[in-house]
Amino acid sequence: RYCYNNDVSFLCFDYRGHGQSSGHFIDCTMHDWVTDASDMLDYVGQDSNVILIGSSLGAWISLVLAMQRPDEITAVIGIGSAIDFTSDTYNAKLTDQQRKMWENPVQTSSTSNAFEISSPYLDNAYPFTRELYQSGNDYLICQDNQLSKIAHRDLRCPVRFLHGDEDDVIPYTKIYDAAYALQSKHSGTDIAIKLIKGGDHRLSNADDISSLLDTLNEFL
Repeated sequence: RYCYNNDVSFLCFDYRGHGQSSGHFIDCTMHDWVTDASDMLDYVGQDSNVILIGSSLGAWISLVLAMQRPDEITAVIGIGSAIDFTSDTYNAKLTDQQRKMWENPVQTSSTSNAFEISSPYLDNAYPFTRELYQSGNDYLICQDNQLSKIAHRDLRCPVRFLHGDEDDVIPYTKIYDAAYALQSKHSGTDIAIKLIKGGDHRLSNADDISSLLDTLNEFL
């Protein structure tokens, strides 16, 4: 409604394996999702004034796209941003035994290729696969990882992080760590955090949406 009333073009999509899009989450990697986002940017066209808004995983992918195609992105707005979540999940959610199984490919069988990770926002646990974890290494942007194919690229556009102080998926302290890491790597880039009191991971109530629109207005 906001975009219609303000004559702002708007494109929203589900990544493959999510929502109404085809595919299965267990078969998807970060390569697939970054490609999905890049394809959508191709569809919009290079002459457009593009503001990327991503929630959770989508915020990470938005930052990746802004670093891959900096001349086409005006700003990035992240909501409950799950930056580098594959690495964080690997380190925080997998047991030592599970990590050792993945570190030795000979021991990795079809039954140990994916481990179930619970989420307070899903009825069922989601499969975290070895392929997803490994593909995520190519796109790490806050951590020092020589495997990353994106970390050396510039982040030129302004970035705004909206994050709830009651986010039970990505604690708000992590977004401060991420912003600090990005600012350290990309000196001079305009990065700011808006911490929303009482906000959860989705930031979907009326006040949260109002905060998002206020942030969007900054770049229109």
